[in-house]
Amino acid sequence: RHDRRKLHDAGYGPLEHLLDLVTPCAEVDLLPETGRGLEAVCYAATGLRMGKQRHTTVSNWEAETLTEDQLSYAADDAVAGLAVLAAVLEKARRLRFLPPHRHGPWAVRDDEASYEWL
Repeated sequence: RHDRRKLHDAGYGPLEHLLDLVTPCAEVDLLPETGRGLEAVCYAATGLRMGKQRHTTVSNWEAETLTEDQLSYAADDAVAGLAVLAAVLEKARRLRFLPPHRHGPWAVRDDEASYEWL
């Protein structure tokens, strides 16, 4: 939940375009009843289970070379984040929650009532 703060404190940046998926999930009622980590949010939003392995979660992420398990774990996190975002955007579209945007990655064409990825 506090990943932005952790990344900021570690000197990573800029972070103004970092999206905490908990906020948009809450806006469209896709948050799990318990847990706010990616694994719980992914399951609540998409029905997909990530199956994270504890030994990889707590492994040395500061190592000069990451293991195959770590690389796979990181890739799974990236894909899960995209899947959650897609689920949020789809539900927001169904709820007609998204305002029409004329610019940016999500836009509505004047001749259609649906949103599409441009």
